[in-house]
Amino acid sequence: MVRRPSLRWVVSGFASVVLILAVLEGLWVNGALRVPGFDPRGEQNVPVAVATATLLGAAVLAWSVASTASFIRVRAWPLIGLGAVLVYMAADEFLELHEGVEEAAEGTSWMWFYLPIVAMAAGCWILAVFDLGDFPLARVMLGVGALAWLALEYWQWGGNSSVLEHPWMMVPEEALELLGSGLFAGGALVVLRDPRARQGLESMTAIRHQ
Repeated sequence: MVRRPSLRWVVSGFASVVLILAVLEGLWVNGALRVPGFDPRGEQNVPVAVATATLLGAAVLAWSVASTASFIRVRAWPLIGLGAVLVYMAADEFLELHEGVEEAAEGTSWMWFYLPIVAMAAGCWILAVFDLGDFPLARVMLGVGALAWLALEYWQWGGNSSVLEHPWMMVPEEALELLGSGLFAGGALVVLRDPRARQGLESMTAIRHQ
């Protein structure tokens, strides 16, 4: 029997994590309290680890929904593709891949090189949202999650060169990033709570144990 995830506890726990990270990063920027590992300008620190884990969790959940595709009457491959993009985003987040690309390109914006990935992500997202007509809340969460990521990218790369000059701006950036990733994961959880999806997961579990 696949246990039904409790959205109340998941949302409460995730919101608490986002709040704690924002407070600790804000205190670092303000200079009031500098806990090691919470410098928002640092790399491979606690916020980065949490962001990476959230993206990986969202990918696993997207693939879990894909495994129930025939039960909830959606296409599996857009969800599989979206999960793959989320895994790459997690690797990019932790290993600073786009920074390395930009450095190797001698200052050319990394976004030009990432256009194929962006196109793939957009295509998979659009198809996934279209397919989830029976899950309006999941659609809303995926939509708001995408808006959070778009706002983040605009903030970082929309001609705003003052980000590094004003470190406090990195606190809402981290919050937007976590919000977007968390909403993708939350949308998948909403679908997995459906009885048809749970039936699909139970069937998959039974097949693996045969």
